Amino acid sequence: MVFSFFGLCLLIAKASGEELPSDQCLQLGFVKANVQCSRCKELTKYDLDEIKDTCLMCCQSASEEAIKSKKYASARLEYCTCNLANFPQIQAFIKSDRLKEFPYLSVKHVRGTLPIMKLMDLNENVVEELSVHKWDTDTVVEFLREHLSR
Repeated sequence: MVFSFFGLCLLIAKASGEELPSDQCLQLGFVKANVQCSRCKELTKYDLDEIKDTCLMCCQSASEEAIKSKKYASARLEYCTCNLANFPQIQAFIKSDRLKEFPYLSVKHVRGTLPIMKLMDLNENVVEELSVHKWDTDTVVEFLREHLSR
């Protein structure tokens, strides 16, 4: 059998039960910041056992999930108008009245970028960035309701 270096690393990580780095998870189709281990365990219900092990190597434990429930002082949704048509849910959110619900959310055009949410502290320092290009409108709203505070 011929394995790529990446495939070999995956086999070693599976055997040792270790976590994979974010970049390797992304190559496997998992955004580590968005995958909850509790959801990986549910894959068996849907006959998706073949991706369960990989999912578990690319997920956040309950303690990491608790950290993710922290609050941020403000957020900025960045996007490029040239890409916006490819993300109709994000486009719908940006053009909707729902923006008024979040006074500490700004929306900014950044040339060439995919939709990204930048989360900031009280000093307007970016403390975290999340790719939101696959989120639907309800997910964006739910996330902002849960994580923006003032």
